[in-house]
Amino acid sequence: MVNPPPWQTVLANICRLHRQLQETLLWLDECEYEKQIPSPGKTPLQLVAELLHEQELIVHEVQAYLKETEDEEPIPPFSAENFPQSCYQNLVSFQNQMNAASCANLPEPLSVQVRCQCQLLLEQTAITRSVLAEYWFSLSRWERAGLRAFVAEQYDALLDSVGGLPESSLCDKVIAGAWTAREVLAHVLTWEEYGWEILHQWPNPDPQSLQPWTFENMDQANQMLVRERKSLDLIDVLGDLYTYRRRTLQFIDSCPDEKLVSVGSYGGEEKGTLVAFLLHMAQHRNEHAQSIWTARETGELP
Repeated sequence: MVNPPPWQTVLANICRLHRQLQETLLWLDECEYEKQIPSPGKTPLQLVAELLHEQELIVHEVQAYLKETEDEEPIPPFSAENFPQSCYQNLVSFQNQMNAASCANLPEPLSVQVRCQCQLLLEQTAITRSVLAEYWFSLSRWERAGLRAFVAEQYDALLDSVGGLPESSLCDKVIAGAWTAREVLAHVLTWEEYGWEILHQWPNPDPQSLQPWTFENMDQANQMLVRERKSLDLIDVLGDLYTYRRRTLQFIDSCPDEKLVSVGSYGGEEKGTLVAFLLHMAQHRNEHAQSIWTARETGELP
């Protein structure tokens, strides 16, 4: 690359791709760290170790010029025994080192070279993350029974998150941004409705049927969609969520493997396999279930 991006752009891309990679690694079970992924025929440990080795080479180049290797905090050693935490420490260390490099008065040839190396490394990071994500979202990883169980577990985690709590607390206490627990559930419900439009029309949903969820600004969309369900009381929201749980599990039970692995539209220009769409929906439920469980654990929801 003759003209690499400025340091500000490089640093922002490092943080973004590192965060995505770390999130993807946390999806994996511990037993999968040393399990070979069919394509490219390497384990997650091997793929990440290659990335961290390239990071170390870049750091050494910068340190060699600055002549600060003795004073610099050493790069944490990569350990397979504590894979996610060790990887996280290495990624953060690299971010810190590159931030220091961006502030240093590096000569232009070295600055250009390091930024070029970072860009190549980020391409490799994105590919690695994509390989791991493609594996995690595959039917071959989950198999039908595992897929069904995971989808059911995420519904149950969400529905159980409000169990035993007074309705007044769930409807009045703000716990996530500007939303109450009822509004969090209403938000999930809006996208369950969207998901069902995708599922029962798979693989080519009618764009007109998805129009109620079509907005240019997703934050504004979510606020508006929740407001549209303001008239629903808590029991209505929970009842509808239970209905979508039943529908979705019945859908999985009746869906042949060939359909689960087929590629279709998620709406707009986004496409992917049906099994991946089901898993994305389950992750969405999990994300918001965790926000409610966290509010309970911290005492925000009495």
